[in-house]
Order: sequence, then structure tokens, then C-alpha cells
Amino acid sequence: MFADGFLKHFAAPPGVHSTCEYRHKLICNTADIYRTADGSCNNLQNAYIGKSETTFARMMSSQYDDGVNKPRLHYKNTHLPNTRCVSYKLFKNINKPDTSLTHMVAAFTQFLNYDIQLVDTMNNVDCCRIQTDFNRFRSTFYALTRADEVRLYQMTQAVKSICLSIQIPKGDPKLPPNYRCMPYTRSTNTPNLDCKLSSRQQRNLNTQFLDGSVIYGSNSAITSMLRTGVDGTLRTTTNANGELLMRDFLNTVNCHLPNPNTNNAFCFLGGDKRINEQPLATALNMLFVREHNRLAKEFKNANLAKELKIANLAWNDEKIFQETRKMVIAEIQHITYNEYLPLILGPTVMAANQLNVQASGYTNNYNPGMSASASNIFGMIMTMTATTMFRDTYTFNAETKPMSFYNPDVFYKNVDAVTPITKGLLTDHAQRFDQYIATSFTNKYVEVLPGYPRDLVAIMLQRSRGHGIPLYTDWLKFCSRTYVNPHSFPHHSIDAKRELLSTYKNVFNIDLISGALSERVLSDGKVGPTVACILGKEFQRLKFGDRFWYENSGPGQLTQQQLDAIRSTTLAHIICRNTAITSIQRKAFEPISASNPAVSCNELLNIQTTTTTTPTTTTTPTTTTTPTTTTTPTTTPTTTTTPTTTPTTTTTPTTTTTPTTTTTPTTTPTTTPTTTTTPTTTPTTTTTPTTTTTATTTVCDGWGVFFPWSVCLNGIRSRFRLCLAGPGRRPCECEGAPIEVESCASSPSTMINKEQIIKELTERTKHLIYNGRLTYKMFNMYFLDVIISNM
Repeated sequence: MFADGFLKHFAAPPGVHSTCEYRHKLICNTADIYRTADGSCNNLQNAYIGKSETTFARMMSSQYDDGVNKPRLHYKNTHLPNTRCVSYKLFKNINKPDTSLTHMVAAFTQFLNYDIQLVDTMNNVDCCRIQTDFNRFRSTFYALTRADEVRLYQMTQAVKSICLSIQIPKGDPKLPPNYRCMPYTRSTNTPNLDCKLSSRQQRNLNTQFLDGSVIYGSNSAITSMLRTGVDGTLRTTTNANGELLMRDFLNTVNCHLPNPNTNNAFCFLGGDKRINEQPLATALNMLFVREHNRLAKEFKNANLAKELKIANLAWNDEKIFQETRKMVIAEIQHITYNEYLPLILGPTVMAANQLNVQASGYTNNYNPGMSASASNIFGMIMTMTATTMFRDTYTFNAETKPMSFYNPDVFYKNVDAVTPITKGLLTDHAQRFDQYIATSFTNKYVEVLPGYPRDLVAIMLQRSRGHGIPLYTDWLKFCSRTYVNPHSFPHHSIDAKRELLSTYKNVFNIDLISGALSERVLSDGKVGPTVACILGKEFQRLKFGDRFWYENSGPGQLTQQQLDAIRSTTLAHIICRNTAITSIQRKAFEPISASNPAVSCNELLNIQTTTTTTPTTTTTPTTTTTPTTTTTPTTTPTTTTTPTTTPTTTTTPTTTTTPTTTTTPTTTPTTTPTTTTTPTTTPTTTTTPTTTTTATTTVCDGWGVFFPWSVCLNGIRSRFRLCLAGPGRRPCECEGAPIEVESCASSPSTMINKEQIIKELTERTKHLIYNGRLTYKMFNMYFLDVIISNM
């Protein structure tokens, strides 16, 4: 029967979870000095806080129509306006650049958003088709039996619990006339961390700390796939166009390829699947992957120098990886709190939430009672903040390219595309923070089918209603802490007030996103008061609720030399070290000006053949204390200028691989955990034989399944055996299972192509289960990149 088939669309009945997965106690190693891959055990009082695949926190209680589950679609018996109507009426495409910001601000906002949150949704459910079929089925009933009534009720509840598709009104001026339904599924329901009965809550798939999970992944399986297993480095692909991220060979669904059967322009694999959403996100992720590998090589070289003197063999792949990861996370945290947030939020909000970082010394402000779990509203606010600042185009060399989604062609058709994309981010202006959105995100966003785009603004509005996010007037009161007459619109211009009331009819109907994005920006910041309030509170929790915060003292702390190197690092340093850009402004989030002139990367990094000079700039460290929820700013903090001090380092000739045609000099910030720096004058030159390659042999720490196979690819025959590690273990090359490579003379007609390999490996591994989930794709991905990297 149709009813039976219909109910199979849904994994679980609607309503509140009857079981709670968080009752199982996690066992933590209290002596561990490194973060876990999934964020667990950061908070030793509650190991689930901040862990991936756990519940979002809430700043304010949820508001559902029935108080428990139904989306917020009404207010006092009045319907909220259709979200697509709100999008094209209120969020128009009006070009208003902010000449004080570079496009890098928008890209970095998105980067932080991807690092901290990813909402778990049921993407495999086609709600538009289901709702159409359901309505047709319901209309056929004339006389219902009791059994029919029960099934109809079950289907009605299932549709309401799972589907919240956006109905496109007739006469939509921007979308095709026959486009009537934009599919949208509600986020997966999950219990509270305390397992107490509550209203509908949502799950965050990413780690909820600012911990580089967008680079490293949010569970050990993904992290393992992204690692080479050699010298602590991350896996990349190098071809004629330079160094790229690891390719996602099996993802031909999300990636819009001209011809998936023959085209090699696969999307990339990273810590977060959204790094492929647009080229700017991909480039920024690649930038930090290169930074990781650069630091890992420095750690390896320094450790080898130590070994020559004291024969210390302790620094293996795992040690180098963890130390490098710790440094990269520290760099991201420092750039965020030292450069990005002061510019976006302004000194008043920074001081009110105690977000300023110290200029010297360690802090001891970790507060285990402050949950670092990301707030439910955070992802929506960060998404919309980035979206309002994005341009409709981006600059690539002398060319202006339209914003594209899930299309990696630019990286395959150009040499080292990361460099020109990054250069464009440094020279283009961002759009102003306001309710005006580039048409790429409202009328040309990721397509459902060719010619049928989604609307990101409508989706975010629909998500906020599906998550039970309170209305704008409630947030206005929450952030003001005193009574504010909502009818006065204290943060809006007369025009913005008129547009909001014209769209919503009633002030108490206004969605948070609409009200917050249309506010006037702060006098000393770049966003409106409500957005600044939400972000200020969120980043306060990310700082004080993180046991591994980079400034903290205690087990696993950075050495003083490492901390000094981090404090002298800016985003401009990261860019100079990892691209072919030769000159840059010191403040990458601000355009070149008289107060922010372009300088050469050599000057910025202080790479000289003689000893470097140390700036004499002194700053007074701020004394920080554990924040309280009632802290109010009393004075404007002094902006601390971080001196670009580079430890007395040596010039290390770099003959290691760089993705550009010109060699980019690299500085050696004090990344070794020793207090001395040993000059090295011998360049590390690696020569790869053309006929043989040898895989590093490590011992598997889990069970292994071997598949002997031989294949001829482009004149090279590879004989290999596949080893798959079990649950909780890392896929690795099993002991005694090297990849043997030799030349072979095979005609093109007999050579196996990439699609055949994917098909066969899929069949061979599809029965494997990892933690109860079918994950042959992950294992294939780890394996395929080894054997098809030359294709």
C-alpha cells in the first residue's frame, strides 16, 4: 500500500526521543595533553560538552507553536509570512560595499562557522515529492476505516515532524514559473545532554570548540583519512596545477561536474563537507592545510637535528601530528581573537565579554562550569553574517568570476588557484553588513535540479522557525537586559523599520534574522547590536569553556617560545608562508591604505641573511578573570598591537615542495618545544624515483581485511592489499602489505579506468560497518587516493 511505502521515508516517529544516548558514560584519560578528534573529554566534569554529534546549547528557551515540536509559524493566531516572500521583499540585491573591510572578512566568518557547527539534517528525504504524494493520497479518502484513520494520522504527524518545505508563491519574480516547492527537511531531533524530557532539540555534527575541525575533521575516522601517516602531515594531491586538497573520488552527487563519467575535477575532502561550497572556502581551507604541513616539516627537521646530537627517537608521526595540530589551532584562535573579533565586534563588546587576548604570559581562566557547546542560533547568525558580506563575484587574477557552488573547476584549470583567490580576497571590498544579499545566495544558490536553485536566506529563516528560535523582539529584550519598547525600533533606520513592518505587518512577527541584519551597525564595530550580543556571548564561552585554550597554562600547554611565536602570527603571515603572494598589508581584514600599507612578505616575515631585529613595542597585558553573565563594559580597552616578533631563527633554504612556480621563503617561528634553536644549513632535498615507490610500513592497531588486487594505470602496475581498520582504530597500511609498483606495457584498451576501480572497490567493501553505519565510502576514499593519485 502507498501508506506503508510512505512511512518508510521516515527513520523514526515524531516527538521527543524516548531514549538518551548521553546516558552512556565516556571514559576520559585525564593525563591526555592533546584534544580528542571528536572534542570529547575537553570538559572532564561532563565529557559530552563540546563533543561532535551532540546537542546544541540554547541562549534562550525554544519557542514552538505547541511548546514542544511544531515549527514556529504563528504568533497569536497570525501566520508568519512565507520565508521566500520575506527573502525577495526584504533581502534585495543592492550593492553596498564596505570600503573598510576586505572580502577576507566574509570568507573567514564562513571558515569559523564551518569549524564550530554543522546541523544534522535528513538530506535523503525529498519532502516536496513526499508532500505532493501525501496530499494526493489524502484527497482520495471518502470513507475511512479505523485503520485508515490511524495510518493517515501517522503520515500527517510524520510530514509535520520531518518536512518543512518552502512553498514558492505564484508570480515569484526571480524563479522559474513552474517551480512551486523548494525542498527543506527539518533538522534531526535529539535529546538534551542531561537526558531530561524537553522540547525538540537539534544535533551539531561538528566539534563545538574553535579547534580546527574544519581542517582535521570531527571524529577519528575522518581525521585518519586526512592524514598521511608519515611525519605528521596531512594528505594533499599534487598535479600540474600545484598542491590541492585530497580529492573526494566518490562524491559525484554534490559536486557539479561537467561530465562525472570522464571529468577528473572531483571535489575535495576536508574536515567539513562544506569546504566545497564555493572556491573561497576551499582556498582558505587549503591555506591552513599547507600551514599544517609546513609546520610539521619544521618539527620533523628540528627533531632530526636533536636526534643527531642526543639520539632522541620519541618524535614519531603521531607526536609530530599532535604538536603541529596544537600549533595550528592556536594560530586560528589567536587570529580570531586578536584580529577578527576586535574588528567585527568593536572594543566595547570585546571588553564586555572579556575577549581580548594577553600580550604576554599564560592565563588560568578555564571555567569548567561554562559550557562551550555551540548555541542553536550561532550557526544561523554566522551564516547570515558571512552571506551579507559576500560579494556576487570574486576576483581571480585580472578576471571577475561569478560565485559558483560545488564546482571545483577553478582549481583544476589554473596553476595554484589558491594564490589568486587569496589575493582577490585581500583586494576586494566586502559588502556592508545589512539586509541586502547578493543574488548568488538568494536566486542562484545550490540547485535542486538544473535551473531550480535554492534560496539560502529562505532556508535560514525556515530553519530558525523549525528550531524554535525566539522572535526578534525577544532577542532585543535579552540583549538589552532592560525594557525596550519594540515599537520604537531603537536600532533601525526609518527605511528599515518601514520595510520590516511592510513585510511582517506586526512587530512581534519579525524573525530574528530579519530584525538583526537590518539593524544599524555599532559605532565601533561592523555588525549590529543584536548580532554583536550573540557573537560576543558565544565567543566568550568558546574561550573560557575550552580547557585547551592556547593561552592556558597546565598540562599540554604551549612552551613560552611557541606562545611567543603564536602571538607574533597574523593572518598575513599565514598567507605569505603558504602562497606565492609576495606583498601584503599587515592587517589582512582591512584594505591597503596609508595606515595599512602593503609590505613585502620578506619584510613581514623578517627573513634576512643576518640576525633579525626585535621590535621594542611594549604592550600591557590585560588581567582577565572568569567572566560572569552580568559583566558590563566600563572602559574601552586599549587595542593591543601584537609585535611581529620572530624568534631569532635561521634561514632555512626551502627546496621542499611549494604549490607555486616561485619559491616562497618560509620563516621558522619557534615551533620546536625546545628553548634553543639549532641553525641548519643543509637543505632537505627529496628526490622521488620514477620507477619505484615505497609505502611507509606501520603496524595496524585494529583488525584488517585484505583484498589482493593488481591493476595497470597509465603504464604503472600496482599490486596492493587493502587493510581496513576496525571501529575506533585508524586505517593504516598493514605490516607486510606494501604497495608494489612496477612499469607495465598495457594498451589503453586493456587498462582499467577510474570508474571501474570505484565500482569494484565499492562492491568489495560495501558490507563493512563502522559504529553501526555503512562507511565503505570513507575507506574507499582513503584507499583510492593512494592508487589513483596520478590519474
